[in-house]
Amino acid sequence: MRPLRKFIAHLAGGVGVIGIALFFLVFSCSQKTPTAPVGSQAPNPQAGVVSTGPQNSLSLGGGLLGNTVGKLIGWLGGTLFIPIQNTNRVSLLTIPTGSLLSPVYITASARFDAYENATFYDFGPDGLSFLKPALLTHRAREPDGTKLVLWYYNPTTKKWERAGSATVIAGTATFSILHFSKWAVCEEGDGLGSGGQQ
Repeated sequence: MRPLRKFIAHLAGGVGVIGIALFFLVFSCSQKTPTAPVGSQAPNPQAGVVSTGPQNSLSLGGGLLGNTVGKLIGWLGGTLFIPIQNTNRVSLLTIPTGSLLSPVYITASARFDAYENATFYDFGPDGLSFLKPALLTHRAREPDGTKLVLWYYNPTTKKWERAGSATVIAGTATFSILHFSKWAVCEEGDGLGSGGQQ
């Protein structure tokens, strides 16, 4: 008798149903590591970021935003690394512990627009509010000591509204964000307050 048949006969005769169930449990799994469903992209476990490609339908400041990154973030908080399209800079979006009561898939994209002299951000899901403010650590191209302004696009008035300011220190400027929408960062005096483009 072949060894496998002998083993199965032994399991059926000596160990019974439990042995057979154990056999099928051990030998029925074909994949040793978890994978993403067919047709989807698995997250990068090292960076905790998924790139979903260019957002071809979203336009801010007259051009397309960069690649969207995303991550499931819950009560413990987390950080997204946001590459700024048209630059070699990467900004950070930090969701502090206790900002969200339940897990939410957070997305972010960014693009520098030379014409507007501004970096545009789009965070999602649109309209999400936080119990504690999220922090945008904007990687600045301006020198230390430069005052930068954070703008929020108000869809009701269809205008950019000033939401805060920060000074560049060690190459970054940090802003508090209470909800998700479309945002922009530019140097003081290069304002979008006249309406700007959506």
